[in-house]
Amino acid sequence: MVVSRSLLIGGAMQVILVATLPALAQEPESCLPVLKPDIVDLSHNLEVNLAVLDKMSSTADQADKTKIGAKYGDFGFDFGSSQNVSNTLKKLLKIEYSRREMDTLHLSTLSDNAVEAYVECIHSRQKEEIAYSFPGEIVDDETFFVSINWQPLERPEIATAKVIVKVSQGQVLEGSGPTFEGDIFDRKMALVTVKRDPDKSVQVAIIVNNEVKTFEVPPRAAFELGKGVIDSTMPGGKSYKVATKENRGDVGGDVCVRLPDEAQNTALIPGTFRIIYAAKRGIGVTIAEGDLKPGDRQVCKFISVAFQTPFKSYAEVDATALMDTFIAVPKK
Repeated sequence: MVVSRSLLIGGAMQVILVATLPALAQEPESCLPVLKPDIVDLSHNLEVNLAVLDKMSSTADQADKTKIGAKYGDFGFDFGSSQNVSNTLKKLLKIEYSRREMDTLHLSTLSDNAVEAYVECIHSRQKEEIAYSFPGEIVDDETFFVSINWQPLERPEIATAKVIVKVSQGQVLEGSGPTFEGDIFDRKMALVTVKRDPDKSVQVAIIVNNEVKTFEVPPRAAFELGKGVIDSTMPGGKSYKVATKENRGDVGGDVCVRLPDEAQNTALIPGTFRIIYAAKRGIGVTIAEGDLKPGDRQVCKFISVAFQTPFKSYAEVDATALMDTFIAVPKK
């Protein structure tokens, strides 16, 4: 991302060499708009979209549970399984968001119109003077922008105030080091640029007069997603194969895929279990597939096979299960 060194804050700047942050004032979540059910594309901007998916899953009506809520490439997940997908991916990629970090990611996804409504809510309903937003990406790059809006509750003749921005584990490029001080004007947007190590979390405090707002930006994930396939012929799995020359018989069995214990960087993708029949031949052979038996490391399905073959005729069933997998790959 190209970083602009221009600053939309008037007045002289005075650097305060204080790295410690003041007492926290949590952002009121009630002003964050409810995310309407939509399809979240996990193929892009994964960390942010996982937070969005969590938010959507928690607010989706029961009637929406069967609608597609998320996708990754060609894979689609309904709202009924999207929370499981989110939990699986966060565990696989070793992502642990705090509630405050999730609110930050949620806010970073809002459209311009939604940001305007959010800022207005902060000022009018929450009766707070400071509102902030993010005009751009905030997770993967070394720098991100913070837009600050100040609206005093009482209208002074000279509507200007000192704004202080403090950063833990980072710098404010318009200032010197982790702290910036400048002037901010009533109903005017101020823009500051924060530089940090994207592999570390960062906490930012915005102070105007006696009001303090803080937020946290999580580190980027150390891993990215790859894809693979596992089948029931691999160690721990179970395929199904039977052949007969008898004239009748009711037989069946489980077909299973299982992740090896050493494959801790791999997860099964929900909804991708399927059975491939290498052979399914013979007169009078009836096959029925039972319900799926899901699990984190193993998924099975029972195959019911009934032979009603003519005397001394040959019948055969050969079934193998496959399932797609997510694989955590270290980022380069």
